[in-house]
Amino acid sequence: MSPVDNGNLLQKLLKKASSESLISFTAGFPANDMLPVEEIRKCYEKALKDHQILQYSTDSKGNRSLREEISKRLKHKHIIITSDNILVTTGSSQAIDLITRITAAKGDVVLVERPTYQEVLKSLHQQGIQAVGVQSDWEGMLPEDVEEKIRTFRPKFVYVNPTFGNPNGKVWSIERRKQLIQLCKAAGVLILEDDPYGDLRFQSMHIPSLYELDEASDHATVVYVSTFSKIIAPAVRVGYIAANPTILQSLVQLQHLSVIHSGTIDQQAISHYLQNYDLDKRNALLVKEYQSRLNEMEDELVVQLGNEVKWNKPTGGIYLWMEISPDIDSMQLLEDSLANGVSYFPGHFFYVDEPDVNGIRLNFTFTSKEKIRTGIRKLAQVYQEMKASV
Repeated sequence: MSPVDNGNLLQKLLKKASSESLISFTAGFPANDMLPVEEIRKCYEKALKDHQILQYSTDSKGNRSLREEISKRLKHKHIIITSDNILVTTGSSQAIDLITRITAAKGDVVLVERPTYQEVLKSLHQQGIQAVGVQSDWEGMLPEDVEEKIRTFRPKFVYVNPTFGNPNGKVWSIERRKQLIQLCKAAGVLILEDDPYGDLRFQSMHIPSLYELDEASDHATVVYVSTFSKIIAPAVRVGYIAANPTILQSLVQLQHLSVIHSGTIDQQAISHYLQNYDLDKRNALLVKEYQSRLNEMEDELVVQLGNEVKWNKPTGGIYLWMEISPDIDSMQLLEDSLANGVSYFPGHFFYVDEPDVNGIRLNFTFTSKEKIRTGIRKLAQVYQEMKASV
């Protein structure tokens, strides 16, 4: 199935995910009951007190106060960067698209992990850019395969999501992060580090980003991308890019050509939020609740399926990756699962080449604990029925 076909099926799944009658483990949504509705309303009201906020912005990199707040937050992640080296974008999706467009063109190659974020595969395909999968294990990309594919394909960049990554919640080891940087630096290949989930850590241990580990003073090897979608609200489309001045200037120029700038009201509202509310406190509440929902999912998996399936033990993020029997195709299982009122993401979506057909991505943040228990029971029922018929 091509990325375009996958994208069409994805839209159908996401549409069904909003149905009250369906228990959805599909979409990477935050919990509805954890969204800061009143705080966001007050922030927009405050932003709209200034009539100038409805005018075009003259700050080409985005709202300066917001960029300064982002710079402060990045320091907590040991990413030392000034607000001048930050570009505000319309979510991280626009950030990834901008970086792709300044580095690659039709016919070029980009290296991605196997498996990887499905929307990146779809975007690359639509632009005529060839995505090439790199073999990986639970530590990250295999260095020998990275080296071979850099030599063979001469990629324009490497896309990675190394911290609680989509789809499997994986956290790369520090050694694999350093090895990727070394290989790309030696070959002059850019790394696009996508980090939408890094704040959602269930353990207090610091996980260094690739950007932090890139010790070169010019930071020419790693471009860092993140978003407020997972920790504040996805409807407020505010993401950002941290990059060295040369790369950032090209991104600023391209963004201006395509949309002039990201929404000024959204930027000002998020700036007010960061200045007036404790995002770290909110994040701690999210982490506590999401870990509780994950525990509910795992406990029910143990009860219902025991040793019949395997899954990872996420230490953060929003996804659990499960492997069912290799004799069962997760896409075929999905048809019966939907008929039984449960949706999930088949592993097929996350591969640019031959997929591992028995992989399943389960989101544990969107659905209530009660529905998680019910949904896992229903999923286990259809799985066991299909397994018995194989």
